[in-house]
Amino acid sequence: MAVYHSIVVFGTSITRGSFDSVGGGWVSRLSAYVDARIPPERGTDIIEVYNLGISGDTSRGVRERFASELTPRADGAEYSRVTVLLEVGGNDALFNTKTNTHWVEPAEYIANVEACVAEVKRRGFRIVLLGLHKPDEERTNPIPWDPECAYRWSDCKVYDDALQTIAAREQLLYIPQHDILGPEHLLDGDHPNAKGHQLIFERIKEYLEKANII
Repeated sequence: MAVYHSIVVFGTSITRGSFDSVGGGWVSRLSAYVDARIPPERGTDIIEVYNLGISGDTSRGVRERFASELTPRADGAEYSRVTVLLEVGGNDALFNTKTNTHWVEPAEYIANVEACVAEVKRRGFRIVLLGLHKPDEERTNPIPWDPECAYRWSDCKVYDDALQTIAAREQLLYIPQHDILGPEHLLDGDHPNAKGHQLIFERIKEYLEKANII
């Protein structure tokens, strides 16, 4: 009898796979990998990967849609296991140099992530927190599409550190990403290109396999 495992990925444009015309993003690569490794005809573990990445989203937006979008992809009787991957924080950390504010300030970001964690635990599922990557600040400070705003690692690190703190306190798996992408892997200084998405996929696959999630 087949065992169905739902992997639900919440996030932003990077989760969505924007600008990866080769593999469709790291989530699509992960889905293709598990499909190839565990074909349905084996009648054993069947893993379904759901990509719920929305370009420009923040932890605020994810929190608002979290429960309603998780339910139809996780609460079916056929699912024996459910794992949520949460990749959010880069847009929250966007810094406005005119107002000296972030898109979503760290305190609200922490509350939003904690709310998602609590919802997953309430349902008896598992959640994995995905860390932030380093932007290429030569191209993102300021960002070319909005000269009043900047993506800076000093800001992103605050949010990344918050994820690690939550993961340690709640005993969750945290997957670091700050050390895998260089400027050559970023299309515009922030969004990964195809090679960047491949590196993200490889890192996440490695951690999920070690944790016996896939």
